Amino acid sequence: MTYTSEKPLEAVVLEDFFGSPRASSWIPRHADIARIAGYILLVDKPRVIDAGCGKQGFISMLLAREGLKVLGVNIEISLENVGRYSVIEGLKLRQGNAESIALYKNRNVVFNSWMPQSSDWSGCFKNLKPRPEMIVYVKSRSTGIQPGMPGNCNAWNTYALPIGFVEADRWRCFGNDDFDSHKPIITSKIGEVIIQTREDLYQARRADFEGLKLSKTSAAPYNWEAELPEGLREL
Repeated sequence: MTYTSEKPLEAVVLEDFFGSPRASSWIPRHADIARIAGYILLVDKPRVIDAGCGKQGFISMLLAREGLKVLGVNIEISLENVGRYSVIEGLKLRQGNAESIALYKNRNVVFNSWMPQSSDWSGCFKNLKPRPEMIVYVKSRSTGIQPGMPGNCNAWNTYALPIGFVEADRWRCFGNDDFDSHKPIITSKIGEVIIQTREDLYQARRADFEGLKLSKTSAAPYNWEAELPEGLREL
C-alpha cells in the first residue's frame, strides 16, 4: 500500500507503514507518542525539532496532536504535505537538511526517529549552543552508526549518552527493521525509544521523571494498533 497524507488519521491501517512511500520509518503506538510527549512536557516551554521527519512528516504530526510545538525537517519532504498539515496547531514542516545547524535555532528539544545507516547526525544534536534540554531517539538496528556495524572499527555509537546528560528512560518499540517492507509480518519489537535529558533538568524535576518512568502510560490506541500482535501491544 502507498500511504498518502490525505488519509485521515482514523483511517490509517498497518499496511500504510509498508512499501513506499509509507507513513513513517517506525510503527508508533499511541502509548509511545503519549509517553514521549509526557517527557518533553517536563521541559519548560518545549520547542521540538523532528530532525529527519521523513517525506510525510507523520510522526511530527502525531507529536503536535499531543499539544507540542514541532518543526519537522526533511530534505525530501513533500511540499504538498507542508501545505496539508499547516492546519494542525503547533506544527510546521519544511524542506531542509537535518545537519543544517541553522534549523535548530530556538529549539530546545531534538527528536530523531531515523538516520541513514553509517551516517551520524548526533553531533548536530549534542553540540548545539545552547545545548538542547532533551534528545529523544527512536533507534533501530540499521539507523545511525552502532557497534558491530560494517566498517565501524572504533565501535562508535550514535546513541551514546552525551557528557552532562542522563538517560531518563528507554523502552522497546516497533522499529523500522521489525518488518520487511514488502511482507508486513511483525514478530518482535526490535526498536528502542531513548530519552536523554540534560542533567540539570533531570535533577530539578527528578520526582517527575522518576514518576513518569514508573507509571503506565494510558492512551487510546491508534486504529492500526488493532492489527499488531496481541502480545506485543503494550509498552
